[in-house]
Amino acid sequence: MLPDQVDELLAIRRAIHHTLPTQLAGQFSVGRLTNGTLTIHANNGSSAAKIKHITPGLIALLRSKGHQINAILVRAQAHTESNTLCQKDILMTPTAQDAVSALADRLGDSPLKSALSNLAKRSTDPAK
Repeated sequence: MLPDQVDELLAIRRAIHHTLPTQLAGQFSVGRLTNGTLTIHANNGSSAAKIKHITPGLIALLRSKGHQINAILVRAQAHTESNTLCQKDILMTPTAQDAVSALADRLGDSPLKSALSNLAKRSTDPAK
């Protein structure tokens, strides 16, 4: 059963790959096929929008090739490895740090108080 599903998804991917414009052909991956709904993961929002625009044609193409697809769900895939945040070298002035600490001291126990306290502590030692 599983090898049949894998073969079907590979056939669907090949059909979509050969149908899409060259600039979009490498910008997607095929997800799951459940109850006639195919999920396509686009590499970014722009690619997702372009693929969504042509989904009626893709459905017709895939149905003509014998795949039982009634709908295509396109999702933009987030890539965390390309969105890494760098360490900031900006520190608060002592006056700003005192003001943030004073504000945190006036607040009751809350997530905001914890965040402000951590901000004030980190501003003196960037390694924290």
